[in-house]
Amino acid sequence: MTDISNNNINDEVVKKKKIKNKEKRFCKERKNILDKIINVVGTRFLSHEFDQDKEKHNKILELDNDIKKYFNVSNWGAYKPTITIGKRPISIVKSVIKDMNVEMNSRTYIVRKDDKSTTETEYNIVYTK
Repeated sequence: MTDISNNNINDEVVKKKKIKNKEKRFCKERKNILDKIINVVGTRFLSHEFDQDKEKHNKILELDNDIKKYFNVSNWGAYKPTITIGKRPISIVKSVIKDMNVEMNSRTYIVRKDDKSTTETEYNIVYTK
């Protein structure tokens, strides 16, 4: 019984080391991907404008293979089968920014136009190269 629990503990330690190793081994590549994402979305953007810009979506999705290679994406919502296709690019952006420990602030407000109310989210990324 003791051997099984020790093996489980050892497996957890190995998994944690692999995550750290990925962060350390691919530091330059991860920063490069972050820079590319910032170049696409900017440091300040509105969710509504980003959702409608298919060119930006495609540029983010072009980074998909590199993101999978250099980041631990197993727990990211963007790579879960339940995510809506249109929300995947913004989810990738937010996940990379969070994983790289870059501060991102959001502010949601209500926009009223022609007797209709919609919510709009503004994202501000605090990032210096």
